[in-house]
Amino acid sequence: MFYGELAEDKGEIRIPDVDPAAFLAMLKYIYCDEMDLAAVTVLATLYAAKKYIVPHLARACVNLLETSMSAKNACVLLSQSCLFEEPGLTQRCWEVIDAQLCAYRSNQWRYRGRCDSIQFAVDKRVFIAGFGLHGSSCGSAEYSAKTELKRQGVVLGQNLSKYFSDGSSNTFPVWFEYPVQTKQDTFYTACVILDGNELSYFGLEGMTEVQCGKVTVNSTGVQGRQIPELIFYA
Repeated sequence: MFYGELAEDKGEIRIPDVDPAAFLAMLKYIYCDEMDLAAVTVLATLYAAKKYIVPHLARACVNLLETSMSAKNACVLLSQSCLFEEPGLTQRCWEVIDAQLCAYRSNQWRYRGRCDSIQFAVDKRVFIAGFGLHGSSCGSAEYSAKTELKRQGVVLGQNLSKYFSDGSSNTFPVWFEYPVQTKQDTFYTACVILDGNELSYFGLEGMTEVQCGKVTVNSTGVQGRQIPELIFYA
């Protein structure tokens, strides 16, 4: 396009099939190593990354789509995942769709060993000590929980632990081995895989912003989730 035998000889080069904001995000990554992804342009950025063969940026786009997915956009992302040939994203779409169908039919969540996640950011530096999770809706039960905290796909903290659910609608804490420090205004991904009684309580239509003391937490992916609480200290 710019150099070599096929370089354009025009002063201005038009790229009509790529969104300008997405193209700018790609240039920032290529030249500044800066990951500037937004939910409203992530699909367009993924298209640009695929077109110009920028695999790490494409992977980051897919990670954002997976963690911010909800019942409202799962069907749209399903068709896009097939177009972009991203089988992992396709599988995640089907999991969200399947979970929502089960949840609405029975007013309960079915684990089936799936990974559930939310993406969040805080406006101050905090230390994430663990998560509060829902428990069994069919009497007392014990769960094994694999918890992870990630940033741009990199695991910052993880733990494999067990907790006992008494059958109530309360949440139950699970802890990391060591608290994980997070930076302000930076998005992180909280992930959990549970093994135990299949039917459980679940959150639905959660809040995208929560004020806790002097800390504000913003999150995405609040449609029918299994991580209702972040346990942290400032």
